Amino acid sequence: MAGDASELGPSLQPGGSAWDGAEELTRLMESCRSIAGAANPDAFNQRMGLAMEQLFTWSAFVVIPGDGGMESLDVQGGRRLGAQGRHFFAEEIRQSSRAESVTLPHLRWQAEPATGADARGAPSLIFPFTGRGGRRGLLAVLPADGVVPDAGARRLVASLAQQAGVWWERWRHGEEDRRTARDALLEQLPCGVILLDEGGRVAALNGVAGRLLAQLSGPEPAAGRSMEQLGLPLGSLPRNTEVEFSGCRDQRRYTLRWDALPGTGESISVVLSDVTAERGAREQAMQAEKMSVIGEMLSGVAHELNNPLASVLGFSQLLLSQCTDERQHERLSLVVAEAQRARRVVTNLLDVARVRPPERVAVSLDELVTSILALFAYPFRVDDIEVEWHPAPNLPPVSGDRARLQQVMVNLVSNAHHALRHCDKPRRLIVRADEAAGRVRLQVSDNGGGIPESHLDRIFTPFFTTKAVGAGTGLGLAICARIAEEHGGTIHVRSQVGEGATFLLDLPACRIPAPRQVKPGAPPVEVAGLRRLLVVDDEDAFRQLLQEALSEHGTEVVTAADGAAALEEMAAGSFDAVVSDLRMPGMNGMEFHEQVKQRWPAMARRFVFITGDVMDADVRAFLESCGAPHLPKPFGLQELTDTLARVALAGHEGTGAVLDFPEGNPGETAT
Repeated sequence: MAGDASELGPSLQPGGSAWDGAEELTRLMESCRSIAGAANPDAFNQRMGLAMEQLFTWSAFVVIPGDGGMESLDVQGGRRLGAQGRHFFAEEIRQSSRAESVTLPHLRWQAEPATGADARGAPSLIFPFTGRGGRRGLLAVLPADGVVPDAGARRLVASLAQQAGVWWERWRHGEEDRRTARDALLEQLPCGVILLDEGGRVAALNGVAGRLLAQLSGPEPAAGRSMEQLGLPLGSLPRNTEVEFSGCRDQRRYTLRWDALPGTGESISVVLSDVTAERGAREQAMQAEKMSVIGEMLSGVAHELNNPLASVLGFSQLLLSQCTDERQHERLSLVVAEAQRARRVVTNLLDVARVRPPERVAVSLDELVTSILALFAYPFRVDDIEVEWHPAPNLPPVSGDRARLQQVMVNLVSNAHHALRHCDKPRRLIVRADEAAGRVRLQVSDNGGGIPESHLDRIFTPFFTTKAVGAGTGLGLAICARIAEEHGGTIHVRSQVGEGATFLLDLPACRIPAPRQVKPGAPPVEVAGLRRLLVVDDEDAFRQLLQEALSEHGTEVVTAADGAAALEEMAAGSFDAVVSDLRMPGMNGMEFHEQVKQRWPAMARRFVFITGDVMDADVRAFLESCGAPHLPKPFGLQELTDTLARVALAGHEGTGAVLDFPEGNPGETAT
């Protein structure tokens, strides 16, 4: 039978003991203090059950919260009830919950049912309670067998029911405050955080997690769904272990990590992060570091190649200038051409790997495109790709950083090569350049598979790539777009699936002439005004080459193998100019120049430096600071004699050997 706090009748004698007001008040206060100190629903239930047993030695009770916030509640006690008694007790609770419009959770019994103890001599006491805000609940109590509660006991239970309403309402408000603070904290986190309940369903998440889940599994609300339903199975992922994966709906990269939280309710936290930008930046940094290492390696390789290559090229040119037999002349011309070809390969590799500050000079697109296509000549030949280059006549240069523009061309040609490798023959790459309205337009077209229309508006977005995972970072075209913008230009693409793609790079034309291109193979001319010349180089063959080539035109050439020997020669006699290598064992060219500058200041302005190591940072800094002309090995004899002629001319005019080259550094001569 259900009871209510208003149904208190005449005094009864439970267990043969009389109840007085003082004892009733004392017991009630002690129980209320204990119950009020409960920190969570589990502790509340335990303390309420302990109070019931201490006050009445009753067998069972249950508190049903008014907000339906618990999926199940433990029924305390029940040691004297069998299965049938429990059934009757639960049925009474169900009837009362329906009558009071209270949600009934699943009831769990803490004790095993007793046998032969189903006889019930007293009714249940079921008191409704109402917390602040109008939320209702039930306190259900089952007295011990044979005990009939009197009015004092009923008043105590009714008071405890009221205490239950106060506690539940205070706890609910505290939970709301905690959740508000928690949600505010979660929203401040840069990563996605998902809190799961004990059933593994989403109980709470921050805005970042909501956006990431929308990217991964669609726009459907995530609340109440499991991780498996959201496409993020945690079953095989060890606790507090981070795993990286790719989204099924996009090509972005994510990390996932989970850990258990103490307490009940939201017991698992899941951290979800979009690391696409981070991984891309890391890959870009690794790529930059790799290019730096490659640059250092190429610098050493180039130095070792350029020294003997300089001798091969110089001696073949010297023999060519002296040859009168037509057949031998053809053969020597072939040697010169092949040496120049090897020189271009080394130069192109160094240009691609070189790291240097941005600059603005007149850049010939004709020369730049030709060098890049030459760099890709071998893979194009292996993959049967036909290459056409059609520059417009009198194509003006563009103003910009040659290395940066070269990077754009490398990316465009590399992407075209990648697209053509996977299409049917014939495979064609066509590059065109023309001028219109003061701008130069470069077109790079291939007849590969093309780009889907849905990708065209994202093709220049950082980290977006149409290549397979691991085949590209999605940074190449984004970098191209940024470089084009830096140069006051634009880049866009035209493509249809199955019909290839055309990238169009549009740049402002430059009216300043590009650096003069020196044609290889021309015989050296006389160096007028240089009677005595000092050549300093650690390569025996190269010293012999310069001595023979320059001596033929009336110049006395004295050679030295290092800086120390060169200083001795200078102390013994005067020279009109000095040709010195930079990298030498013992005293190198930079140390030699510093000694000359201290002892013979005028001669320090009559140097021409030669080096096979133009990428070294110390070498470049020295060349920029001293202002002397320099030639990178291998160079043609004509280039050397032209440079020496300018040194001699500057000396005759009394200006020293610091030359003014308005068309750029004479040492970086295009080939």
